[in-house]
Amino acid sequence: GDAVAVAKLSTRRADLRDPDAATAVANLLGPQGMIELPGSLVLSLMAVKISRGSLTAANQRSEVVLGAASDILAVATAGEGRAHVTRAWLARLESEGRTRRDLGAGGADPYYGYWALAQILRAAGTYPSYSDEFLSTVGCDMLAWVRNQSTKPAPVNISEPFVIGTGSMNEPGVVDGGAGNRGSSVSGLLIGLLRAAQSNRHAARRLLDAVPPGTVTSNLTYLLGRPAYWWSDTGDQFATVLVRALGQ
Repeated sequence: GDAVAVAKLSTRRADLRDPDAATAVANLLGPQGMIELPGSLVLSLMAVKISRGSLTAANQRSEVVLGAASDILAVATAGEGRAHVTRAWLARLESEGRTRRDLGAGGADPYYGYWALAQILRAAGTYPSYSDEFLSTVGCDMLAWVRNQSTKPAPVNISEPFVIGTGSMNEPGVVDGGAGNRGSSVSGLLIGLLRAAQSNRHAARRLLDAVPPGTVTSNLTYLLGRPAYWWSDTGDQFATVLVRALGQ
């Protein structure tokens, strides 16, 4: 959240899109550090809020950091003969995504790592694009995890402790919790994934057509069949990124 540091980062975005540089930073952070980065940003946002500082400026700085993190993640997981992280790194990222975490600050709900990763993915642009390998591994695991949680008798709470770019915090949501419960946290997670996927429409289509083990319907069929309350706050965003991911 440091204004001077973020300003310097903003001027170096292009350098971080170099495969060697991106991979070096990704390995330095590690999967755990990548997942914990958004949490560090929300702690900064909370401090600004407490001190009655400018949340608008703080969110703008956070968006720069998340955008740089998205660039690093996309480039470092691209492979294709360039410098890139290992498959073991991606597997650890999946494990971190499924882990429940606590910000360790009063007033902030616990959250799952995949919600934090979604904050990074939401910052994705059309370039650099996310690779087939990333979307077919981590992307598919994110969707499979959500689908698995929704089948449990007692739905797992997917807390939304922060939404970078809006200053919104502590908005709890549940997976398939029944009518009247918010689904915005889940849709927000999936919007992040789909926004990253729209940078690679071929891989996006494969992601949506995939049928996870233990299920009988495709991811696309599953998403289109979700109840209206899932998209009560984010329906327009979901429709937009879904259509773009499908290349329509």
